[in-house]
Amino acid sequence: MEMGKSEAIIMPTYGMNEKMIKDYIKVIEKYNPRIIIGYPSSLITFTDFIIKNKINLDLKNLKSIITTSESLSNSKKTAIEKA
Repeated sequence: MEMGKSEAIIMPTYGMNEKMIKDYIKVIEKYNPRIIIGYPSSLITFTDFIIKNKINLDLKNLKSIITTSESLSNSKKTAIEKA
């Protein structure tokens, strides 16, 4: 994870596993971002973990989740919104 000049936190998702997700949850809670940008498949893996483990992220600053590169189906969009 790296903090860039634009105050963006880059969190690679290649080979995402449970430990990475737990670490990312801590970072996301600490920085309470306004925007999260990611591949739909990575966001679904992340949100599935959150829902499965009944984790409540209190992200008061979050205004938008932007998906990139891949198509986002309505069912996956609903799952991301639910988490």
